[in-house]
Amino acid sequence: MYMMYETKQFSDYKKQKRYITINSYKQNEGLHRYPQPPQRFPTALPKPPFMPSKLIRTSDMKLVPGSTVNEGYCALSYTWNQLGDHTTINKNIGKTIEHKDLGKHKIIFPAYTVRQKPRGRKRIRRKVRFVTFEGLIQRICKDFNIKYIWYDQTCINQRDRKEKQGQLHGRHLIYSNAYCTLALIPEFQVKSENVIVRKNNSNLQTINSKSTERISKYRRYFISNKHIFDSQWMKNTWTMQEVLSSKRLLLIGQNVHSWRYQPKDIIIINDKPDHLTM
Repeated sequence: MYMMYETKQFSDYKKQKRYITINSYKQNEGLHRYPQPPQRFPTALPKPPFMPSKLIRTSDMKLVPGSTVNEGYCALSYTWNQLGDHTTINKNIGKTIEHKDLGKHKIIFPAYTVRQKPRGRKRIRRKVRFVTFEGLIQRICKDFNIKYIWYDQTCINQRDRKEKQGQLHGRHLIYSNAYCTLALIPEFQVKSENVIVRKNNSNLQTINSKSTERISKYRRYFISNKHIFDSQWMKNTWTMQEVLSSKRLLLIGQNVHSWRYQPKDIIIINDKPDHLTM
């Protein structure tokens, strides 16, 4: 599976209320689209009492010893099928799955307008860049101002069985000490539809487009919590353990991100109404 990530994203972040939880959500407090994240991580995260043995420095995506880092870090929660193409290979010890990243993850940069001298404007078309999983993570970290991140595919030597076993038992320490856990959910996205409503009806009841009544047209953006609940990330046992160990969560989808400051906001997400904005 390959993921698409748009740098211009919708967000439920509100400067007035800091963030909107599932429990406090109201229909008139919807999603808004921003050219860059309205809330980014602090320049220097507080250093926790526990540091992983290895971290990734996002400026160049190099592995560095955790003992040499004097600030906090973030952790990544994802499913391994997001690493790219995978094939099942039969070996003497049984079936194993091998992943091959062909660099098909897609980053979309929005179109924009620039001024020209002496007068006029020029429209720059949107750009699409294909990257590896590592390149995708680096872009996300740049957008949210993350300097150091931990994720198992790179921070654990997958060929060293002893190291894998040791890190397996210490995963709860890594996620519980991370400043925030970033959850990659490719199915998580905002969709839109054209709606025709009565002109001055507060209930916004949809009517037939051929009606002679005064009507108003608008474009409605909405997000279904079902996208999260039915995602492979939500159904994975390992990722749910990571969620329960985390202090705070940042859900990142195709064109939307959402802050969750308590794991219970994820667990009960299927029981709450969908987000809407008009």
